[in-house]
Amino acid sequence: MSSESLHNLLFLFNTIWHERSFPSSWKQAIIIPVLKPGKDSSNPCNYRPIALTNCMCKIIEKIVNKRQLYFLETKSFFSPFQRGFPPDKYIIYSDSLSVLESMTSLLRFSHPLAFNILELHDRFTGKGFSIFFCWIPSHVGISGNELADNLAKSATNSLNSSAPVNEKKRHK
Repeated sequence: MSSESLHNLLFLFNTIWHERSFPSSWKQAIIIPVLKPGKDSSNPCNYRPIALTNCMCKIIEKIVNKRQLYFLETKSFFSPFQRGFPPDKYIIYSDSLSVLESMTSLLRFSHPLAFNILELHDRFTGKGFSIFFCWIPSHVGISGNELADNLAKSATNSLNSSAPVNEKKRHK
């Protein structure tokens, strides 16, 4: 792009920014339904929408987003727990300590889902993503939930599944 074109583009974006008025064509999108893999094409629920919008609109959206993030980060608006990592780093929170522990000590009788989670984890870390798992006690100190936990545990025990069920750990 020539310097004159860049100057004109900058002028356009600054005008839009100061006047707070977007061209009406930027507020429209063409929606393309795309069939989800392996789904029945006769069911409309099996499609996901793809919105095709104006390229200039996408550019100014990125500019506005970067300005907002810069402003909020320089004002220390985010706590480290909200936005403590760059876009390629993620934290997955779980209230199931037994699931997190089972992923660190996989055995031949471990639940297949644990293997699937670790396979996905390895695939994403191989592409440069950092993924951390963090345990959060879900209802510590809330009375009544112990009964729900015990019922869920007894239902799991009656399934005769190959997945081990750990004893409930009490957080103090």
